[in-house]
Amino acid sequence: MRTIKFRAWLKAESKMCTVDLLRFDTGVFLIGAEPGADHYSSDGKLRVNAPDNGRFVFNGEFDLMQFTGLLDKNEKEIYESDRVCDPYANPGEGELFTVKYDNEMARFILDGEGDADWDETDWQIYDNIYESKPTKQIIQ
Repeated sequence: MRTIKFRAWLKAESKMCTVDLLRFDTGVFLIGAEPGADHYSSDGKLRVNAPDNGRFVFNGEFDLMQFTGLLDKNEKEIYESDRVCDPYANPGEGELFTVKYDNEMARFILDGEGDADWDETDWQIYDNIYESKPTKQIIQ
């Protein structure tokens, strides 16, 4: 069975965080975000007790990315919005593919200039769409 987990890009802090709690009606609790206050609902009841290692963030303040269930050649988890490359390509010829979710096919795909399939190679995470590096550094 595939592990279901998420990470989130916190827009205000330009920071990638681990998702500890996900509430589709209100937001997420992010580990690694600057600590914040406890979150109360409109009826005054405590909904999320904010510990020192993160804070509750409301929908619209973050971009959510799901774990694909796959690992790269270095055993690093591959998430939606990661950019991956073929580590065995000739120097300077490595092409980047962005991991995206295809709603019509209900699967994660590799989006890039050429054709790519998950089974073709041991992919290596290069960066993600939020923390991108210059592409000339792809394979050196």
